[in-house]
Amino acid sequence: RAVPLRRGVTSRSAACCGSLVYDNRTEGCCMGELYFSNIAKCCAGHITTNGGEATYVCCGDQSYQRGDEYLCCQGEVRNGSPRDTACCAHETYNRLDKRCCDNTTIYDPLSDICCGGLLQGIPESTHFCCGPEPLPIGIYGCCYDRRNRISTPYELGTDICCQGSLSPGSDTTHTCCGGAAVPKQSTMGCCAGEVHDQIHTSCCNGKVVPGSGAGSVCCGAEAIPNTASRVACCGGHTPYTPESQTCCNGVVTEGKSCWQNRFP
Repeated sequence: RAVPLRRGVTSRSAACCGSLVYDNRTEGCCMGELYFSNIAKCCAGHITTNGGEATYVCCGDQSYQRGDEYLCCQGEVRNGSPRDTACCAHETYNRLDKRCCDNTTIYDPLSDICCGGLLQGIPESTHFCCGPEPLPIGIYGCCYDRRNRISTPYELGTDICCQGSLSPGSDTTHTCCGGAAVPKQSTMGCCAGEVHDQIHTSCCNGKVVPGSGAGSVCCGAEAIPNTASRVACCGGHTPYTPESQTCCNGVVTEGKSCWQNRFP
């Protein structure tokens, strides 16, 4: 059945609230009840009358004014500025000198540390978390396997972590290539995450190709032997000899100058 519009309500601003018609420019509907949106708000099915929709936000079935004086902690309004205050379950704490462990317990980082949701009596200034285990800073490292989501502690100077895998070595003597540790002082090199022998192969455009890395020049995906007459690469794909040829706009021409070839 059609419901007649109230005076002042146009067809564009009219809306239904159960069997009632209201003006959605100035009114709201909350579980079948009407309210004036400039002084009230509907929160979780309850009408709150401490402020309108423009300046107030919901927190559970309550509302509070936008700004720097209140926070919403699990559906409960708490005093505090969001700039330096945070929620820990239903309570608030100062983020400048306190922490929250597993969203249940507020603690002092000067005396405790929270690892894996467990609070332990060790200061954060001297330890860090590796999974649920606190480790001394500067003595141990933490190797995180992203694929399996496993954290493994290791001793610095004894092992090195490469993409979640531990290998014998250290950051000073080895470098990571993919998931492998490669000695820095060796003939082995790294090419786009692949270990290769630099004496017999080269890394060209991210691919391992035959040819000594020290005695060859990459040209495209090919390693060109650098003979006594020297070899260079033109346009990233064509090898040439600079002693008798020139690279002019990506094209190899005979002669030592691009201008020379313009006047036969």
